[in-house]
Amino acid sequence: EHTAGFKDMARAEFASNDEVTLTQGLQRFAKGRKTSWSPGQRHFYSNTSYGLAGRVIEIATKTAINDWLTTSVFKPLGMTTATMLQSKAVVAELVPGYQRDGVERIPYWHMIYPSLGAMNLQPRDMAKLIQLYLKRGQGHLSASLIQRQETPTTTPEARQGHSFGYGLGLYQWRHQGKLFYGHGG
Repeated sequence: EHTAGFKDMARAEFASNDEVTLTQGLQRFAKGRKTSWSPGQRHFYSNTSYGLAGRVIEIATKTAINDWLTTSVFKPLGMTTATMLQSKAVVAELVPGYQRDGVERIPYWHMIYPSLGAMNLQPRDMAKLIQLYLKRGQGHLSASLIQRQETPTTTPEARQGHSFGYGLGLYQWRHQGKLFYGHGG
């Protein structure tokens, strides 16, 4: 829930377009791996935390994060085009992004910490991921785990009884009386 005490990554870190391993990226910007306040004290979104979480998965499973995600998430969901890696083939198949004006294209860039959300996939595979949430786990995850992702519990506000905010990777917001869950980026 981003209560570890890490600030977000530096601009140089975020803008890095170098293809390096997760370990190399984390080592390159190691000076930023200091907590700024005691864990649990406040919520502060940190992309770096996703990089660190990915590295924990790599150490625990002795598997590169893309390989682990492919085996544990993408293949079981039938997501045949999903990858955290960049290649000419991936870039050639991506739907381009555009600036807010809807005209200027956003160039593809490779995130230095793929585990912070550098998932490349075709729309049909994104639909499978969305269905996982709409069907409350779809037999791959428990409905209680989906609910946990939607519900903040460790922020100071949550400890005061508030259930609205940022859970595990999902924001909540209201629009025209409806509750939405998601994550930008």
